Amino acid sequence: MIDRCASCGSLHDWKSGLLVCRCGATNGPRVCIEGDPAFSRYVLGRLSLCHPTLVPVLDGMALDEAVRTAELLGASRLPWSPVKPKRTYADEVTDRLQGLRLALDWPAGLLKSLDELVAGYDLRPAQGLIAAYGWVYSEMCMGDVSQATSGLVAGVVREHAVRSGIIARDEDRLGGDVPETMTAKTAAKCLGYGYERTRRTLEQAGAIPTGSRRGVAFALDPSAVGRLSRREQSVPPSALLSIGRTQARKLLRDEGLRAAIRPDAGDQASALVGIISSLAMPGDRQANVPLSAACRNMSVPLAAACRGIIEGNVRVRLKGSEAGLRAVLVRQADLAPLRKPRDRMTVEAIARQSGLHHDAVRSLVRCGAFGEAERGQVAATAVRRFLDEHVTAAELSRDRNTSSTAIRRTLEKMGVVPAFGPPECRQLIYRRCDLPTIH
Repeated sequence: MIDRCASCGSLHDWKSGLLVCRCGATNGPRVCIEGDPAFSRYVLGRLSLCHPTLVPVLDGMALDEAVRTAELLGASRLPWSPVKPKRTYADEVTDRLQGLRLALDWPAGLLKSLDELVAGYDLRPAQGLIAAYGWVYSEMCMGDVSQATSGLVAGVVREHAVRSGIIARDEDRLGGDVPETMTAKTAAKCLGYGYERTRRTLEQAGAIPTGSRRGVAFALDPSAVGRLSRREQSVPPSALLSIGRTQARKLLRDEGLRAAIRPDAGDQASALVGIISSLAMPGDRQANVPLSAACRNMSVPLAAACRGIIEGNVRVRLKGSEAGLRAVLVRQADLAPLRKPRDRMTVEAIARQSGLHHDAVRSLVRCGAFGEAERGQVAATAVRRFLDEHVTAAELSRDRNTSSTAIRRTLEKMGVVPAFGPPECRQLIYRRCDLPTIH
């Protein structure tokens, strides 16, 4: 496109259209031979002003997206940089032409540019996609570009990174189709080792994919980890259960679970996993929370949850990519009845349960009516005992369909003194044992 007529030299106002100037000269044929003919011809072809140039990877985009994408592709040939280098107008013209050439040779042209870009990758101390591709990754694949641009480039960059050993093929990056895999942390639990020993064992077995990096949760083949686990001798119970050692000891010492395991079962950990796995209900999509997470969320001990599964009160299903108890998924709501009742109550909880005013409850807590308070909370058993032994004047008045003042005067005449009352406590509270029978 040009902004002045090639015949009369006047500035175009485009009121007479794209093809004809006000002087009557034709613009279209001249534009095709002005400046950069290749990209100009592509733009004019998109505007139906000349015979179109077919560029399949750009033709599906809007014209402004195609122009911007061509500029970015052309700039990708520049040396590595963490941010996109500043480009002048003349540079952008060159970038568009280079980008058009890469688009016509897609994806081989971009792959060749990426080969040149990462030529010095091994010499850099940092590793990863940003260290390898710089702004080409951060801006063209993940930055503020159109979805069409990122969708076009990201797949090629990911395939190049996998082929170059920059990332692992099963690493979840740039929309890769990642199969069902296992992390190194999960593998450590399956093997019953610490992370460093697990890493060394996996490296010796060749089970770590090429391109896996420290600091990134690289993916492992569950079947390879399973074969390695079977090959290791004397696998500890914590590995069979896929939980921590201390937790495994507590679980296997639980009397209820030991009673559910047959006496002739050789390995208690394997027997427990087998019993729970046999109770899995296939197709139960509501059982979708890992057992350990559900126990943590609902404040239920793991042993209590396992007893609930064996007793049929907690429904489960299995996740095929995990091992031991990590494979067990449950309905979190099924664990609610297994929660232990809380032995501590706050002022608000006591007020809701007893009907006392919260200021009166605070006064009772301060004077030690509920026993010793810890961080503003008192024992629930002490609260229940207090409520069983005391009654408020308001409650007596409701029971006898009279006023609190009448109750107080009647009890004063009988010589009954409230156990708690103003000014220390805003409500009148009597001991039930002090009350005579009032008709």
